[in-house]
Amino acid sequence: MKYSAAEHRRLFVVRLEDGDILHEYLEQFAEEQGIKAAEIIVLGGADRGSCLITGPQEGRAPSTVPMEMVTDNVHEVTGTGTLFPGENGRPVLQ
Repeated sequence: MKYSAAEHRRLFVVRLEDGDILHEYLEQFAEEQGIKAAEIIVLGGADRGSCLITGPQEGRAPSTVPMEMVTDNVHEVTGTGTLFPGENGRPVLQ
């Protein structure tokens, strides 16, 4: 087993409004706040037609293939993710 101790720095609770696109707003928020890396916990709802990314399709495959699910109705959603700089240096929700 390997581990490292982390120190809690900042915690934000962000409430999105109806129609807001999760990754767009979180990436913009992170850039405005100067957040370079983060763990994301999501709790809320997804409207009809929302595209949810899950996966990977195969657990131990050499490359990660995400799965997409488009909601056919309103659903409750929970999830986790990470935020790290993308190729252009801007925050990207993973």
